[in-house]
Amino acid sequence: MSEMDTSELLKAAGRYRLSQAIYAAASLGIADELQGGERTAEELAAAVGAHQPHLRRLLRALSSEGVFRETEDGRFGLTPAGESLVSGEGAREMVLGWSLLPATYAAFGMLADSVRLGQPAFELANGQDFHAYLAAHPDAARAYDAATGSTIDAFDQAATTYDFRGIKTVVDVGGGDAGFLVAILKQHPEMVGINFDLPDVIANIKDGRIPQGLSGRLRLVAGDFFKDQIPSGDAFALSTVLRLFEDDGALRVLKNIRKAMQPKSKVLVLDFVHPPGPLVAPYGLADIQAMVVYGGRDRNEADFQRLFAAADIRLTRVIDTGEVHSWVEGVPA
Repeated sequence: MSEMDTSELLKAAGRYRLSQAIYAAASLGIADELQGGERTAEELAAAVGAHQPHLRRLLRALSSEGVFRETEDGRFGLTPAGESLVSGEGAREMVLGWSLLPATYAAFGMLADSVRLGQPAFELANGQDFHAYLAAHPDAARAYDAATGSTIDAFDQAATTYDFRGIKTVVDVGGGDAGFLVAILKQHPEMVGINFDLPDVIANIKDGRIPQGLSGRLRLVAGDFFKDQIPSGDAFALSTVLRLFEDDGALRVLKNIRKAMQPKSKVLVLDFVHPPGPLVAPYGLADIQAMVVYGGRDRNEADFQRLFAAADIRLTRVIDTGEVHSWVEGVPA
């Protein structure tokens, strides 16, 4: 772990300017307009409905940082980074709906107040918690859904890091748009999946999200994982769900799952698991993200062990996936 000197600290402190410039370009759809080739600021302003002098300054600033490219005759084109901001490539969706979602950005502006008061920063900034905010703001919810939907490659990779052989039915608790469950079922043709999430989440799953070949093996079940009966299964997957909550909330979820477990059922938590010793990147800022946005937290193995034990679940092993996430496996105690 390298130490940061003063010049690096000041540079890092000013990076919010670049992040917001990237958000502005992504929001305007600049990269989409540059797919056909280089264009002037005047042409781009007319295409996206922007104020030309301000847009030109934005384009020049982003070109100076390598996001776009400025030619000697004042035209602008795409760099590899700019190409990733084209709609459908994933980066634009993540910028607009995840890393720089305006309500999330505002929440980070309240981080100091959150630390002083011990209250969730998102609620301080927006007057309600993250999921209530999405329910009340359809545009933000659509942007967030597009961001999570763009991570299908990551789902596919994560699904290969646990041996699901012998598991006939897996219940994805808090499975969102079913992307992770789809990835698991594609790799295990003998398996049946149940995607369990809130009624609004289930109702908003787009028809095309579930491949036609999986429709007979994937059930969508609406319910509240805090209080409603969770469908029975051989395994209960929780993909980055427990980090949304402090221990009291996470324990409520696990206790409700425990009621649905059979003697040979497993709990499979895919989450950030802090390694021993001082935190290294990206775990530290990931934990701050959980605290600021969701009012939750990341945990180490001992934390999971205590949490599982309180829910009458025995932690059997932690499996390093080779990425930032690990599997935490548990069985009935």
